[in-house]
Amino acid sequence: NSGIAPIVTKAMLYSQLGCKTQVDKDLTGLRKSNKIMRFPFRSSSVDYVMLFSDYITVLKQHLLTHNIASTKVIEALKKHCDVIYFSKVDLKGKFCLSDNAIKSLTQDKLLLLNSNSTYEFSVPCAGNYIERLSQGRLRIVKV
Repeated sequence: NSGIAPIVTKAMLYSQLGCKTQVDKDLTGLRKSNKIMRFPFRSSSVDYVMLFSDYITVLKQHLLTHNIASTKVIEALKKHCDVIYFSKVDLKGKFCLSDNAIKSLTQDKLLLLNSNSTYEFSVPCAGNYIERLSQGRLRIVKV
């Protein structure tokens, strides 16, 4: 599936809502109350956010497709949604994921392995969208 769930960049929110401080404060509150998830974009300083419920829908679909128990994963994600990076020990302990489940999530790009051996949850296909958005913005600014 090449489609992605609705996401928005923090830069978009800043431009629409004006006050960066208030946007950051509101996003922090929404993240702590499990309303949104924040994802860093690896090749730039762009962060994007997604409704927690939309992310859970994407995650559940993957977990069910691969016969991975979803309840503990989702509950752990609710408890730790303000954390971006997780060790393999965290994924196994807090999220009750097996090595095969971690491998499956990584292959489907719901988990990304970082250079420092930590993992971060991700939105499949969002990277392409954000990259194109950033490239478009840079091209417009140069005009």
